[in-house]
Amino acid sequence: MAEKTKTKPKKYYSEIDILKGIGIFLVVLGHLSFKNENISHLIFSFHMPLFFVLSGFVFKRKKMSNFFLSKFRRILIPYIFFSFISFLAYYMLNFRTSIYTIKDFFIGTLLGISNDYYLAWNVVLWFLSSIFLVNVLFNVFFRKKRWIVLLFLWLLGFILMYNIDAVLPFHIKSTLLAIPFFGFGILLKTNYKYLENFFFNKYLEIKSGFLLVFGIVLAFLNKETPDLRLAEIGQPVLFYPAGILITLALLGLVKEYRSYWLIWLGVNSLAIMGLHLKIRFLGVKLIELLPLQNNSLFFNLLVAVTMLILLLPLIIILNKYTPILVGRK
Repeated sequence: MAEKTKTKPKKYYSEIDILKGIGIFLVVLGHLSFKNENISHLIFSFHMPLFFVLSGFVFKRKKMSNFFLSKFRRILIPYIFFSFISFLAYYMLNFRTSIYTIKDFFIGTLLGISNDYYLAWNVVLWFLSSIFLVNVLFNVFFRKKRWIVLLFLWLLGFILMYNIDAVLPFHIKSTLLAIPFFGFGILLKTNYKYLENFFFNKYLEIKSGFLLVFGIVLAFLNKETPDLRLAEIGQPVLFYPAGILITLALLGLVKEYRSYWLIWLGVNSLAIMGLHLKIRFLGVKLIELLPLQNNSLFFNLLVAVTMLILLLPLIIILNKYTPILVGRK
């Protein structure tokens, strides 16, 4: 009788979940109002690129039928769920005066369009439609004889960005513009051992700090505040290096750091992304009870933390009873 071959256990990178935790906290924070626009400028310069890099890091090419089923379970089911409950909450509160119809819900969700009308009941869902599409593109074209297609698709993204103002289905413009970040994530995973030998070793904090400062400088040299959802990136020669350098710097800074709460945020980042806008108003109202300057950085940090605390019991319930709705197995 032939012996069963032992499958090699999948390596767990806690630093990736920590980065996701930092990223989702910045997403929550970035959706609050700041008197100092420089804060929003910095956050929007790298928080979405960071998520595309991390998505590329965990990407694994599979047979298309298996791949689609996997991504449908992990991305599209939560996408449909969050869109549905967000629309339902809006529609129940605005039944008589709603500018959206049930037909709009189906069209907006089906097309994956997050603009001033469709998916306006939860605009952050653009990322799930976009990340699904970029995963499919890489599963089809990221191979020896086809990868050049991804380069042409990236260039097509610029053509669309400069010539079409409308938001296209599944945020095609944003998706194509994010190809370098997703690809960098794949290369990062492929060369991670070399990175550990030559970068994640001596003087890691100094090297990471240098990259962070350099990335921040590039981000502020980009005069236009990026918004990848709307395919607005400012100057590409500044936007791409800034996003990659800041992501790499943060990875270096958290490489030897362990935080249960940041890991928890990272593991539950999809649920937090899909739910946080629905309790933003309550978080703001609670912190407004304190004698603090509205819209200051400290005020908004407290609001962001409060929002995450409010979401904690709901996420625990969803994870326990309906994990498939939040992208869990």
